[in-house]
Amino acid sequence: MMVFFPKQADKISTDPTTHGSLFVPVILGSNKTTVSVATGQNKYYSLYISVGNVHNNVQQAHRNAVVLLGFLAIPKIPEIVRCANMHLRHVIYGIGPYIADYPEQALLACIVQGWCARCIALPNNLDGEGGQHYDHTEVLADFLDLHVLRDQYGIVSNIVPFTHDFPCADIHEILAPDLLHQVIKGTFKDHLVTWVEDYLNLIYGKKHAEEISDDIDRWIAAAPSFSGLQQFPQGRGFKQWTGDDSKALMKVYLPAIEGYVPPDIICTFRAFLDFFYLVQHDTYSDSSIQQVQDTGKDFHRTRVIFQTLGHYPLLICMFGSPNGLCSSITESRQITAVKEPWHRSSRYEALGQMLLVNQQLDKLAASCVDFTMRGMLTVRQYSTKCYELSLQLNQPRLVELIRWFLYSQARINDCDAPSAFDIPLHQCPTFNSRVVATHSAIAYFMHQRDPSITGIRGLDVVQIFAFLSFSHNNTTYPCALIQWFFHILDEPDELTGMWKVQPDTNNNASPSLEIIHLDCIFCSAHLMPVFSEYGHCFIPSDIDFTNSLDRFSTFYINKYIDRHAFGLGQLDM
Repeated sequence: MMVFFPKQADKISTDPTTHGSLFVPVILGSNKTTVSVATGQNKYYSLYISVGNVHNNVQQAHRNAVVLLGFLAIPKIPEIVRCANMHLRHVIYGIGPYIADYPEQALLACIVQGWCARCIALPNNLDGEGGQHYDHTEVLADFLDLHVLRDQYGIVSNIVPFTHDFPCADIHEILAPDLLHQVIKGTFKDHLVTWVEDYLNLIYGKKHAEEISDDIDRWIAAAPSFSGLQQFPQGRGFKQWTGDDSKALMKVYLPAIEGYVPPDIICTFRAFLDFFYLVQHDTYSDSSIQQVQDTGKDFHRTRVIFQTLGHYPLLICMFGSPNGLCSSITESRQITAVKEPWHRSSRYEALGQMLLVNQQLDKLAASCVDFTMRGMLTVRQYSTKCYELSLQLNQPRLVELIRWFLYSQARINDCDAPSAFDIPLHQCPTFNSRVVATHSAIAYFMHQRDPSITGIRGLDVVQIFAFLSFSHNNTTYPCALIQWFFHILDEPDELTGMWKVQPDTNNNASPSLEIIHLDCIFCSAHLMPVFSEYGHCFIPSDIDFTNSLDRFSTFYINKYIDRHAFGLGQLDM
């Protein structure tokens, strides 16, 4: 995140006693959880703490950058602390962004649910103008009674926020944006998915709409695997949704509904997904913040709905990327820090036992990282003999592919050299060395085709069967055994904004295989079948996520699978 917090920095720099000190924003988050529904409704109101001086990838890697808070002393004068770069700095702690879902935001800000915790906009126009401050609340409380304040201003005036007496913190200002509940669950799951269901019921009638919804569920269940992508064996037809459910569904939902809904609805989902990934950048410039604002307006133009998305440009300027402040960070810690330790306890005076379990889990996590770095954890082993390895990988052409690869590497700087596949195999170098194969699931990656072309336009999709390493003439080659895909069109699909690809084949219709150097591989890719190939015919029941890549011939390069793929896709627009 690494945000500068200009207001606090200005105050520190103008005070001779604190000049040159580092401001560390303390990020707080709270979440109430029930650890047992069947036996007594045991509830815990947990408070979490992090700091704003770590990067988003550390926050999201579950490396315990967010910890369960026991007690924190806030010093009033600079404290000398050794930073990660081993330098000693004077540090001043202050309350930074506070992570909470909307019910807890309303509780913290002492407002009526349905009103905005950040501004004085009316409930039917939460994107309205006007900031909320406790000074404003105090002035209203001096002239209006409790009922008027509650009904007309949404203020609960007989209690005060916990920041009331803090000199440098106003709860209305420090409430962080919440991607999970405002965008993922609120806008996508509670509104847009429901909107599609209402449309299908209106156009096709309830019975046929249910059949279409079931078919959409089967399309979702057929989404191919990807690192970190949750699978939906039964589609999205389950009653208890989690944040991970909604977030995973967002990544595959647009291709699944194409063909069943009109283009305007597809454009609405596309605008929403663009906004969602734009607010997850690690860094922002004036132009990227303006892009967030413009994309939010595009979404509102395609679907008129009042959501608290209009505050995001300002909140990004104040706190940095919302991706590092999402309540999913604290909710994910709820399971490991509260629920699982409670289930491991005796249930009697469980708090001390839970704290001990947390301490032990932290030590185990640190040990796992240390053991991995030392190479102490075992991995699957393949044969190092080339012939035996070709049988294990079910790739009988492995030896000849390696020989063609060695031929091309020997002439890598010769622009006039013929393609290795145009050369008879007997003219290629012989190969009898050992080959080291790294176990990996069959995955899809981007191969850099032309470094001068940005975005996915300059990349090819390849399917990787195995990562290999071998030596020849005292040179070690880290490689990958791949199958090529090719772009169908010269531009992304106009409706979805995603590129379409197909697997490449040789003249005899066999897969186009090759061994390439790892330096050519740019990043991972996710392919979604173009389900509209089936038209309005229902998907065969035997297609699922394990075989959908083999049953379809055309695929989208899914730029909505993660923010890195989205960033590449934006370069093509």
